[in-house]
Amino acid sequence: MKRLDDACMGIPALREALIKKFLGDIKPRLDRMDLAILNRSSMALEHEAHGMRGMAATIGAVGCVAVFEEIERLAHEERFESFDELMDRARREARRIEDHILSLGFRPKRAA
Repeated sequence: MKRLDDACMGIPALREALIKKFLGDIKPRLDRMDLAILNRSSMALEHEAHGMRGMAATIGAVGCVAVFEEIERLAHEERFESFDELMDRARREARRIEDHILSLGFRPKRAA
């Protein structure tokens, strides 16, 4: 929460926007990462992992940062042998962060 508060400069609307962006992007980006792995597209995988690492760092999701950083590094090195376990870890960390955000009472507002 400290990292998130620092990132949003104490502005509640910005905090909500950052959380909403993370929650909205995580599943589609994980899906695109799976597709990049299937297609052995290291550039696409590195791009998605880099974006998720940055978003996770912004909200203070250090477990997500670590796994996305590892995925990004291996994609850059074009090493595709370890991604099943890493993607499982990425999904677990994403779920853990989502559960934590929801436990704090954050409920993203739905668009009308």
